Amino acid sequence: MDFVETVQVVIRRSYHDFLGFANNANQSAQQVSFQRLTSQLGVFVSYNMIPINRRMFDMYSLSLPHGLNFGDSLPIMAFQSDDGTSCGAVLRHVRNRRFGFICLRRRVDYVWTLIGCDYGFLRYRTAKDALARLMRDGLPLELVPSGVRVRPKLYESGSTVVSPMFDFARSRECYAGSWALHEAYLALPNPDANWVSDCQTSNFHARLWEAYLLACFREQGCQVAQDQPSPDFYVSNTSGCEAWIEAVTANAEPFDHSSAKAVETPNLLERQIGSPAVRFARTLRSKLQRKYELLPHVQGIPFAIALSDYHAPGSLVWSRNALPAYLYGVNMVIEEKNGAPVGTIYSHSTLLDVNSIRSGLFLEPENSGISAVIFSNDGSIAKFQRMGFLAGIKQDDVAMVRTGILFSRVPGAAGPTLFEHDIASAEYASIWPPNGETWSMELDVFHNPMAKHPLSFDLLPKCTHWFKQGEEILCRYSNEFSVLGSRTFIE
Repeated sequence: MDFVETVQVVIRRSYHDFLGFANNANQSAQQVSFQRLTSQLGVFVSYNMIPINRRMFDMYSLSLPHGLNFGDSLPIMAFQSDDGTSCGAVLRHVRNRRFGFICLRRRVDYVWTLIGCDYGFLRYRTAKDALARLMRDGLPLELVPSGVRVRPKLYESGSTVVSPMFDFARSRECYAGSWALHEAYLALPNPDANWVSDCQTSNFHARLWEAYLLACFREQGCQVAQDQPSPDFYVSNTSGCEAWIEAVTANAEPFDHSSAKAVETPNLLERQIGSPAVRFARTLRSKLQRKYELLPHVQGIPFAIALSDYHAPGSLVWSRNALPAYLYGVNMVIEEKNGAPVGTIYSHSTLLDVNSIRSGLFLEPENSGISAVIFSNDGSIAKFQRMGFLAGIKQDDVAMVRTGILFSRVPGAAGPTLFEHDIASAEYASIWPPNGETWSMELDVFHNPMAKHPLSFDLLPKCTHWFKQGEEILCRYSNEFSVLGSRTFIE
């Protein structure tokens, strides 16, 4: 067993304790495996700073108020204590090259909290030693601050009858995703008192979407607050950009991830202005009727709605085109000209619905109170699976493969192409240089040209931004390649 495999076993064992969702037989097997490991490795296991990869530290760092914004002092080596209760990193300043450290420890409810940081060390070893003193094994967990609600355990359901979706999400098959969802939940600054019960039962998708958004915001270095009952998030950054964001999902009847089969993909016109667009329209207009922009704490600040589509199994793969078609009142029709397919843009005033629902939400002056609509076709349990897997939460001899449709946004590039990659491969990481897949790479922001308070592009710089300029709808992107739809498999 090499060093990396040893670290993975230790991490899996500690997180098995944290998550608390495996049955007794699995727990016993893990304990026997760990005891065998400790007897073989002896002194190594007693060492209290185990190197971890940057992705795992980034997952933990989602709990920091500033997320992954480390300023000019960037992590160069990350560690976790042997008992799994502390983590930290040695930092190095990009200009003066001096070292520093940052250290986090679990509270008694397992939420990470910042317990120390320092800068200005001349040597790496000095900074690492200072970090090690804060990461000793056996130190007590941090207390929950007075006035702060103790975070309920996500995977302890008691007598609650959980939904099939949640049951799948906490299964051994979904181990990496369970871990990543757990970390994102713990990183939420102030989740609703009913967050866990909702996630365990009928509102699994809504809570999954909130956890995904939190990861996207903090990954981009945003400060996220949940100090008001609504909207869901106040998001700001060090550049002075800010917005209130309300999360919502377009749902039909809940479905079981573990056994659901994707519904047949509708034709292009139906995908653009048919039932998906109708569902988006009803969801968005219902939220707009609440007039969030008139709340005292929201007035004068950009307000956005973050929307995702869980209305049918596989709908994330094909319903993306419906949102811009509804928001901007235009759709594309593929026609054959001179023997070749050509896309032609058409305007439309209503959707394909018996009630003739109006299209063009962003064309109506009365909707100037909404600054943007945020959307992703990747806020799924498969996303959490991949991010957990890439962080090192994986079983031996298990591979994760992603297959789908890849599209290049560069003008003149070839059309959509199929891809299939082991997500741990260099080929997969090279699609999105320099660090591979990120939380935010499939997050789209559609800007309202009539917004009273426009949303700054600089608030979420790693997203894809869509905006109207004259009669054109343009795109500003940070990644050349976009995944139009995909599926993830374990092999």
